Amino acid sequence: MDQTSENPRPHFVVTRLGLGIYDEKRLDKMIGLFEAVTLPSVTSQTSQDFRWLIVVDAACPAACKARILDLISGHQNYHYVPIDLRSIYRVRLGCFDWVWDACESFIFAHGLVARPDQYAITSILDADDAWNRETVEIVGRTAAEKWPDVSARGGNRGTWLRHSVGLTITFLDGYVWFVSTQGIWPLKEEFRSMSVFVVARLSSGISACSCRHTQWRKYSEILDFEVISLPTKVPMWIYSRHDEAVESWNAAQGMQMPASFRERLESLFGIAWKKLDEWLQLYPPAARTTKQFNFSAAQQYDLMFQIAALNREIRALEDSMIGGSSADLTARISEKQSERERLIATLNAPNAG
Repeated sequence: MDQTSENPRPHFVVTRLGLGIYDEKRLDKMIGLFEAVTLPSVTSQTSQDFRWLIVVDAACPAACKARILDLISGHQNYHYVPIDLRSIYRVRLGCFDWVWDACESFIFAHGLVARPDQYAITSILDADDAWNRETVEIVGRTAAEKWPDVSARGGNRGTWLRHSVGLTITFLDGYVWFVSTQGIWPLKEEFRSMSVFVVARLSSGISACSCRHTQWRKYSEILDFEVISLPTKVPMWIYSRHDEAVESWNAAQGMQMPASFRERLESLFGIAWKKLDEWLQLYPPAARTTKQFNFSAAQQYDLMFQIAALNREIRALEDSMIGGSSADLTARISEKQSERERLIATLNAPNAG
């Protein structure tokens, strides 16, 4: 059967939760926000026809791991996916392919797809953001409706693009939500991170993790994927800003959230206000309306890239010893391993962010 004739499914949703955070108290704080905002948004989706891949650091503290597993227990389509940041090899600037590599390995190992070259939908939902309850349903319906026209173009693609046709879907309308100050800011913008939905063959290596979210229109041109930007009557996503956010923000951009918006955010996005109010009491926000760029997070990514490069170098040196070893080569490997362990110790140190 021509695989392009099949509607693309399943839908794999990727959520990164606490990667590179080894301070248990800080990680507990992030899990609490996940429980109040992202988790109820996903559990309230009108369509549960997706696989949720919750990517967690393999070095996550045991108590935090147990808490996450308890939160997602009872959901057959929710999965805990550990990733060892010390052993990654493939990294590429401007994307999260290394996250998708771990997800794809999990998918194949657990038989979540019938074939490794089938078409699927992928998306990213950060662990503090939320979707409109109808997001998964609308994306699935749009992909199914558009797919016959998209797949029909497969035979006309050139050598370097022929393996996979594709489709990129985004929603224009959403909110920027300043959680701690309870400010809200309507935003019309395509390709926010939680509003990137990509249809491609799994074997193509292309997923929602393949590009910086703001650049997906340009990247779709490179891939020759059709782009569908969907205007809607109501906002479809929430982009959360708070004290733990990595990027800078300015709450002065948002209006003070009217009391009626509590009901609106609950009805549209599933926000669990009781849990969020408890979270705000447990973690009182800093007395500020702005937050600067988090350089410690950028430094962690720099460490991860260096570790991955050393992993590749060490593997290449070890491969070169297959035909015989030498004292010089053994010493070089030992030196690189020591440098790698030093970087890992720095990466794994508890960080305040």
